[in-house]
Amino acid sequence: MVADTPLMQFSLWYQRIHGYLSLAACTFGSTSNAMNIAVLTRRALISPTNLLLTALAVADLLTMVFYIPYAAYFYVYARPDEDGHHPASWIRYLLFNNGFNITAHTIAMWLTVSLAVFRYVAVCYPTVGSRVCTLRRARIAVAAVVASTVVFCSPNYAMFHVVPNPNGGFWFDTNPLLSEEIKILNFWIFGVVLKASFFPSHTCTVVCM
Repeated sequence: MVADTPLMQFSLWYQRIHGYLSLAACTFGSTSNAMNIAVLTRRALISPTNLLLTALAVADLLTMVFYIPYAAYFYVYARPDEDGHHPASWIRYLLFNNGFNITAHTIAMWLTVSLAVFRYVAVCYPTVGSRVCTLRRARIAVAAVVASTVVFCSPNYAMFHVVPNPNGGFWFDTNPLLSEEIKILNFWIFGVVLKASFFPSHTCTVVCM
């Protein structure tokens, strides 16, 4: 009965084209971000803002590059369900891509916030901005965002593990070594704190600009 709802019908229909749309979008996005990186890293264009833009482009590039094999296999060649008789290697890649995608996407979000802060200070306080928004501080901001994101997202890397499917092939399941308290903590850190705090800070800096 649930499968007959309009939302489920749309989901089943979209799954058939998601892989092709993703491959097209990721190919175009990867090419565009690679071109951005090539331009922004030219010696004449090196600046604190462009450094942050370059780091943002790298994060987006890596997100799309690693999603291409995932989309090609799970949405073009096969389907992302436990009855697909998937090899263990592809399930490992699914788990790797999940953790990597979460990390890279979160890095991109907070680099956007850092970029907005740098632009706000540089535009609204130009005399102070020239002293505060330096290339060194931009590098520190990038390093801080990457390091803190990896630490906060690290519980996601151990949330699931590969298990054999009784019907053949492999799938994944929750890691039995993790306690319920760790799972709840991971939900609050990633699902609430990192995501919820992003939008007010990003909106505030953009509005102020």
